[in-house]
Amino acid sequence: MTRRPNSFGDLVLMEASLRRLDAFSSWSTEAMADLLAASYVSRHAPGKVFVNELNEVPEAFVIISGQATGAYAAGQYEQLAVIPLGPGVLMGLTQTFGNRERASYAFTAQTPVVAIHIPTLFLIALLDAEPSRCKKMTMMLLSQHAAQAQTVRSQATGSLRQRLASTVVRLTLLFSKATEITGSTRLQLSQKELAAILQANRQAVNRELKKLAVSGALSLGYKGLSVLDPQALKDIANEAP
Repeated sequence: MTRRPNSFGDLVLMEASLRRLDAFSSWSTEAMADLLAASYVSRHAPGKVFVNELNEVPEAFVIISGQATGAYAAGQYEQLAVIPLGPGVLMGLTQTFGNRERASYAFTAQTPVVAIHIPTLFLIALLDAEPSRCKKMTMMLLSQHAAQAQTVRSQATGSLRQRLASTVVRLTLLFSKATEITGSTRLQLSQKELAAILQANRQAVNRELKKLAVSGALSLGYKGLSVLDPQALKDIANEAP
């Protein structure tokens, strides 16, 4: 990726976004300045792969705004959608560990994404320089990974109806925008993207979404849906087989 020089606005945006995260909130002015000097902000259109761990130079990133999908990528094999990602997520820090056979991921923007790109090896060096930084980073990543693991489990267990309801609930919590007029919650995600996340047939997902719409739990719209009754979706996700 071609890097353009950081503007003053970029630096302000990066520092404000990073300091909202537990792992960076207490960094000294000097350490933060070093990190910002090595990093840059970039904006990515929907459908763009903006980081690929198969590339030779490891690069971590933090999403400032927008939605992305992490997908398993291995050479010529077809990509497999794994997990949705949103603002505040830090990815790519662990890609320098393990052997060459480990899983590698590609990250694709689902909506317009603004992200901070950070040289992974430089970030690790800054963490190693101060044990308290490394501890806070570890705690933040453990919490982040636990939430992601729960999302993956919700996508993989139960009937398609249960998995769909559970996934919509969790994605709504991560990415939704409440509408002032109706009080519903808007999720900007296409049926194709939902099918990819669930690793399910698109037509089957469409049928289940229509059933949920008829029940009043949600309504369907162009490139998205609105959650009308989140409790109903939770009940469906937790119903007995």
